[in-house]
Amino acid sequence: MRQPSVLKKRRPSVSLSEADFWTDVPKGIKQAIQKAEEQLDRGEGIAHDKVMEKIKSRFLNR
Repeated sequence: MRQPSVLKKRRPSVSLSEADFWTDVPKGIKQAIQKAEEQLDRGEGIAHDKVMEKIKSRFLNR
C-alpha cells in the first residue's frame, strides 16, 4: 500500500485553496516539489529526528 507523501498531508496555515496556491508556484519549484514527493514515496527521505540529531551534533557540540 502506498502511503501519501508528507506534503500532501500538510494543510496550509493560510486560507488559500490548493488550486490558488499551486497556480502561483513557478514551474521549477513545482518540479522540485514533485521530485521530493516521489523520493518520499520511495522511502528515500530522512526522518526529522535524524536530521535534527545530525545538525545538533555538527553545530552545537563544538
